[in-house]
Amino acid sequence: MNKAISIAGIPVGLDITGRDKFKGLSLDLLLSFRFYSAEFNKHTLCFVEKTDSTRSYTPMQYAPAILIERILNIPIVFILQSAPFYIRQRLIEQGVYFVVSDRYVFLPGMLINERIRKKENTKLQLSPVAQYVLLNFLLHPDMHGFTILDMQSRISYNYLAVSRAISELEGKQLLQARKEWKPRLIYSPISRKELWDKAVPYPIIHS
Repeated sequence: MNKAISIAGIPVGLDITGRDKFKGLSLDLLLSFRFYSAEFNKHTLCFVEKTDSTRSYTPMQYAPAILIERILNIPIVFILQSAPFYIRQRLIEQGVYFVVSDRYVFLPGMLINERIRKKENTKLQLSPVAQYVLLNFLLHPDMHGFTILDMQSRISYNYLAVSRAISELEGKQLLQARKEWKPRLIYSPISRKELWDKAVPYPIIHS
């Protein structure tokens, strides 16, 4: 174990991941970040932090998380020392998971985005992206089933954010996926009225 961080007051030990695991990444990315593996809430994650703490990144520059996730096939979480409100919002819109000095965290499905000190009941919440996906489905009766790409073309979120939102909705049994389809077809086995009633207890998360 090489490093430890705290998420919602829970200590998480991080083990350095060798750069040989990241075949396909550019040399610039390999030199710009450190990579760690860890277990949190029974999920295996890859935590990433800047090697140069003085260097600033825009939310769009964290987009390589998509490529890293494809290589490792596990979620990527960026460790940030600080992040103002507008940066956190942009990262959430980009579907980028992050932890900010044990004060903020965006890990939908593992730990809902919140101010840690509020200690809210996170089990009955939907992330903004998941709610947006669900409302879009509910408001279009002609949409009997859809793929991630179909939904991405309708809303202002990228593929990764939509994919994670659908996983969140599946986890709460609000939507289902026919896994034998390639790509997966997402649908609801119940009527839209029943789905709306089932979704009402899940309020949107406010950051």
